[in-house]
Amino acid sequence: MVITNKYLWLLYNALSFLLYCFSYLMPRKKNRWVFGSWFGNQISDNSLAMYNYIKNNNPQLELIWLVRNPAKFSLDCKIIKRNSIKGLFYVATAKVAFVNQGYFDLCSFNLLAGAYKVQLWHGVPWKKICNDSVELPKNFMEKLTQNLVRKLANYDLYIAPSDSYAAIAESAFNASANSILRVGQPRNQVLYDADFCEKSRKVLLNACGMNGDYKIVVYMPTFRDKKTKTESFLEPSLCQSVNQLAKDLNFVVIEKSHFQDISRGKESLRSNERIFLCPNLDAQILLAGADILITDYSSCFFDFLICDRPIIHFAYDYEYYKNKDRGLYYDIEDVACGSVATNHDELLAAIKDNICNPDLEQMRRKKNRNKFIEYESSDSCKIIMDYILKKLDKAECLAS
Repeated sequence: MVITNKYLWLLYNALSFLLYCFSYLMPRKKNRWVFGSWFGNQISDNSLAMYNYIKNNNPQLELIWLVRNPAKFSLDCKIIKRNSIKGLFYVATAKVAFVNQGYFDLCSFNLLAGAYKVQLWHGVPWKKICNDSVELPKNFMEKLTQNLVRKLANYDLYIAPSDSYAAIAESAFNASANSILRVGQPRNQVLYDADFCEKSRKVLLNACGMNGDYKIVVYMPTFRDKKTKTESFLEPSLCQSVNQLAKDLNFVVIEKSHFQDISRGKESLRSNERIFLCPNLDAQILLAGADILITDYSSCFFDFLICDRPIIHFAYDYEYYKNKDRGLYYDIEDVACGSVATNHDELLAAIKDNICNPDLEQMRRKKNRNKFIEYESSDSCKIIMDYILKKLDKAECLAS
């Protein structure tokens, strides 16, 4: 939901806050847990990884997923239409809720007062997020709206795979230090699984219709707030050169835009010789199967550090993005985990260098892995689940 009128935005948040207060009165069923992701448009990401773990290890729980279009999805649980009467009832009576964007993953209004609210988010940020990405309020009405938004976007648990991210979470989410659990992202457990990585390579090559032993270069850019254009390998200025280099060095390029760009209807399935645009491939499958990752300011390269494979930062609009668009938490020299390219010639050279020498920036990758994802592990889901159950048991004891 996008509301551009500032008066309507204030009214919406005021109504949502009233409904939030009202939801305190709803009896919450202890074993009813609800899940949502990406504004109700997907069943994916950290929320899905937590769902899968809980489904396999806690069969006594009633698990419910809220989506806009249930007919599009298949999952071994109740899939309920977001904002339907039934959906609103389940959200208002659930004991635990998991989201990766915010309460609007579940429904348009926050009905989670009295529930244990888990904000899993969707990556370690380089670009500024949430409170850190918005302008300071200019008048009383904007301040009132911002206060309402912050009260509604208050969760009981946040996760942080590093100490540096924990500090960002306090600022970006207005989170208290004791609500932040230092643990890896649930979705990244699969990146520790060698069988999953090998199967992912086959999935990617099959998606491209390629039979043979090709290297796989994955390009995953993020979206821009203030302009619609992101660089694509299918643009005429880049396409021919990349295709020729791919033939010379025996690789394919798979491009997947950020969910925001895909949801805007900008991307569709296309290809050109060795370059494939595949918007619907799962991000973790792309990372698991890639030999090289190319991105800009997306958080996906932090996940990819687990794989210890080459990373290329295609930062063609770095100054613009840093100063005029979303903004960044770190300067590029402090966060880059591999080669940095600012134009097409540098990009082509970086691809060639990293295809020929995958260990080129290994020491830089190791350094930043220890700095930015130090708590990532293959047990993240278990750690989060144990923590939630412990908190719920404590709450029950205090209430009795």
